[in-house]
Order: sequence, then C-alpha cells, then structure tokens
Amino acid sequence: MKTITALLALSVAVFSPTMRGWALDNAGSAATSAGLAVSVRDYGATGNGTTDDTAAIQAAIDTSRVVYFPPGVYRFTSTLRLRDNTVLYGDAPESKITALAYWGPRGTAVSVTDLSQVTIRDLRIEGIGRASIGIDATNLVWFLHLRGLIVTGFDTALKLRRNQQVRITQCTFFANTKSIEADWVNTIQFNESSIFDIYGVGIIVGGAAGPVHVMSIRDSSIENSGHLGAVGISIVSGRAIAIDNVYFEIDSSSGPAIQVPPGASMAKSIGIYNSYVGADLASYAIFIDRHDATLTVSNSSFLGLRRPGAAIRNITVGSLTLSGNESTFQDGGVAPVVDNRANTVALTPF
Repeated sequence: MKTITALLALSVAVFSPTMRGWALDNAGSAATSAGLAVSVRDYGATGNGTTDDTAAIQAAIDTSRVVYFPPGVYRFTSTLRLRDNTVLYGDAPESKITALAYWGPRGTAVSVTDLSQVTIRDLRIEGIGRASIGIDATNLVWFLHLRGLIVTGFDTALKLRRNQQVRITQCTFFANTKSIEADWVNTIQFNESSIFDIYGVGIIVGGAAGPVHVMSIRDSSIENSGHLGAVGISIVSGRAIAIDNVYFEIDSSSGPAIQVPPGASMAKSIGIYNSYVGADLASYAIFIDRHDATLTVSNSSFLGLRRPGAAIRNITVGSLTLSGNESTFQDGGVAPVVDNRANTVALTPF
C-alpha cells in the first residue's frame, strides 16, 4: 500500500493539474515511507563538508527519481545534472541544516535543463562565491517546484528561461547578485518567500528571450537596502504581474523597490496591492520609464521618504491608477504620491 501511495504522489503531478501541487509537496515523504527514495549516503556521500561528494550525489540522481540528503554539508565540485521527474530533498532547513556547497569552477551548480516535473526542497544551496548560477532551469522546463530552499552566494541564484510553470514557496535568497532571473516564462508563483542582502537585482522579470506572461509575488519580503544601486524588482518585459502583501525595504543608497527601467519592452497590467515600502530616506520607491506601461497601486504604504521625493517617480507611463495608499517623509510629513514627469497620464485619486 505504501508503494502505491508513493507512486501516486509521483505520477499525479504528471497527469492531474489540480493535484500537481499536492503531489510535488508530498512526493519525497511518500516515497521515503515506501522505501522508494535513496539516500546519497548509500552511494558514498559523507556530508562532512570537506570530502568531495560529487560522484556519489550524481550516482544517486542517475539511479533514483527521489534522492534524500540527510543532515550534513555536501561538498561538490562540478555541475549536478538532474533528470525528468526528479525529487531532491533534505530535512527542513530551519531544524537541521542540509547544505550543498559548490566548490567547483565558475559555472552552474545544479542543472535542470530540458526537463519536466522537478522538485527541489528543504535544502541549502551555497555558491561559496564560486558559481555563476545556482539553479539553471532553461529550455522548456515544465513544472519546476522549489520549496523550503535557502540559496546564497551566486551571481544568479535561480535562472529561468523558456519555462512553463514555476512555483517557489517558502524559499530564501540572500547575498546573491541576482536572486531570480526570469526570461520568457509562462507562469511563476513566488509565495511566502524572502530575498535580502541583494547586490544587484532581486527579481528580473522578462528579458531578451521574451516576457513573463503571468507572475504572482505574494506574502513575501524583498529587502534591497545597504547596497549601492540594488533594485528589488525590475520589470523588463512582463504582463499580468501581481505584487500582493509584500514588504519592501530600501534606503538612500539603494535603487527603487520596483522599477520599469528605460528600455523595458513591455510592462502591462502591473498591480501592487496591500504592500509596504520602508524607504529609510530613499527618494523614490517605484520608478517607471515606459510609455505604454499600465500600473495600479492600491492600499499600500510608502513610509520614510527623503524630501523632496515621492512614492512613485513617473518619467513616462501609459496608465497609472492609485487608490487607498499612504505616503510620508521620514519626518512624518505627508509625501506626494507621484513625481509626475509625464505629460499625458490619467490618474485616479491616491
């Protein structure tokens, strides 16, 4: 019976979209209880932080669809290459640390290219300042699920390119130049997660390959304070981007919490709802420079701005709708909503 349950947890994700989330969340534990998962320790991995465990980890991945990492620090020195329908998982990182520490040459730590149905959960993936990319998910990756990850020390922690559906839940990205780079992705869900200690950009939405068509960022925090010019979210090419109940923190040295930069190819139906920006003397929280951008900001707070700034710096935008927000300077005075540099903008009351 346990075997049947585990097989269902792995196969339902492929055949039933309504049950896919449940299957991805439970595939590892169900397979473990049924004895279908393998431990990297069974293949000779030590997890002692000094021995090179690359060959043992890759052997486990090549042998089994469900691979378990007991608590430990697993040092590896070349790219780990996953397969279709693979689950990699450890113990919940907040209780027991299970880390994959990349000590190889510059390149990619974990490759998820040209694959379908991949789950990585409850692991800490460390770049040690060596790897360019933490997780590389490119070329038509279908249904990538990341849950309970801590990803740190990379130029790009997560690279998404030509993907279908990506779900990121309860993950933490910190001390990366770019946390998430999403280039031509159909659907992304970023929920209950955090990004901080950003050296470049927290999330890049869209790129040269194409736009992000639908993205939700909910119940999360993005803090780009403390690093010169760091940006929280940069929308280069995207439509239907919903930012809901997100806490931002910026300061006078950082860039904006959210920007539509010069040269952006698309910024359609961008919504910011029920969110908070702690500005700490930043001049602007949101920067827009796209003539046909459409932006709605509702029930959000922009507090602690530097005089004579504003919550939104609008260089050029197609449509800007505002309602139910508050904006203040650090001294408590009411700050303007928009520094409106555009000549033709339709505004509803703040």
